[in-house]
Amino acid sequence: MTSASAPLSAAGGPAADGSARVVTAHFDLLQVLRGLAALWVVVFHIWTLQSIRTLYAAMPSPWRELVFDDGRGGVAVFFVLSGFVIAHSLWGKRVDARYAGTFAIRRSLRLDPAYWLSIPLAVGTTALIALAHGEPLGWPATGTVIGHLLYLQEVLGLPEIQVVYWTLTYEVQFYLVTLLGAWLWCHARARSRRAAQAAWLLPAAFIASAVASSLGDQQWMPPGVFLNYWFAFAAGALAYAAGWRRAGATPVVALALVAGIALWRAPGTVEVFNTPAMLTALGLFVAARAGWLTTGGGQRWLIGLGAISYSLYLVHFPILMLSGSVVRRVFGDGIVNDTGKVLAYLLLCLGGATLFWRLVEAPTHRLAQRYGRARSRPTTPPAAA
Repeated sequence: MTSASAPLSAAGGPAADGSARVVTAHFDLLQVLRGLAALWVVVFHIWTLQSIRTLYAAMPSPWRELVFDDGRGGVAVFFVLSGFVIAHSLWGKRVDARYAGTFAIRRSLRLDPAYWLSIPLAVGTTALIALAHGEPLGWPATGTVIGHLLYLQEVLGLPEIQVVYWTLTYEVQFYLVTLLGAWLWCHARARSRRAAQAAWLLPAAFIASAVASSLGDQQWMPPGVFLNYWFAFAAGALAYAAGWRRAGATPVVALALVAGIALWRAPGTVEVFNTPAMLTALGLFVAARAGWLTTGGGQRWLIGLGAISYSLYLVHFPILMLSGSVVRRVFGDGIVNDTGKVLAYLLLCLGGATLFWRLVEAPTHRLAQRYGRARSRPTTPPAAA
């Protein structure tokens, strides 16, 4: 998932008449969606503990499926938001080696420290639970840890240290592929007229690969390869180009095509993914056109939830595992009791995530922002020769 605790700013976006906006806006709606998606994943994992079965059985269908079973669809929302955010980060930038390096380092500062420090937390949780049950500790192999540190665990087929880490493999690939494409685009347009014309093959390939990805299921390529989920990330980027930037008819048609195919394919897929992904992308497009992306300032708690969403995603599962048996014993069974369990789990997860964000994520985000300001440069791309 994307780590972006700081408000998403958008300076100079297009106005309805095509002129540039002179005010700086914040994409508050994206923060709200990010926070709600993280909370959806947490609720899904609360259900997997199998300690709220009475409440689950008492809820009418399809609400119980939507609230609990489908919560893994929050990952789909993350992927779409990532595409939107990365498109915003790279749009109109002169992406050369210097800019690419700065971009990569800033992404690393936002993602890596929190992720790396969550690994010993996950390993320690597994060890404590094993000790409590008198089982062997089962430390992960050195190769497994190294693979996780490099975001290669899915590609290499390594055992997951924590169940949520698989998504980060895809996120990092999304960033790298998009950054490489932006660098090739700018490099070609700076060389010659012929190269600038050939550069249009890159957005064509972007769209074609998104369509191909939407036609498959989540494992049509080898596990861990970004193309399995590329259509969700691409849909977010297309929603940005079509909705916020209003970059002509091509991104609108491409978004409609990818979304239409993915929704058509949704009933045949194993995971709950296509529908929440495409509804998010289409919703972002509509919100951008309607000027709603900057709304949400009145709901500060939801924006705050979005700020800690990456930390919440990383640490909630160890917290649930550690607190599960205690919460079950304290509350017992029953509809009211199960409701109390859900609230207790949420409070513990939100409290732990807030602490983790303050101690780990917030300082590294400030460092990334300072590094970016220090390395800033003009963003107007050079004209083709």
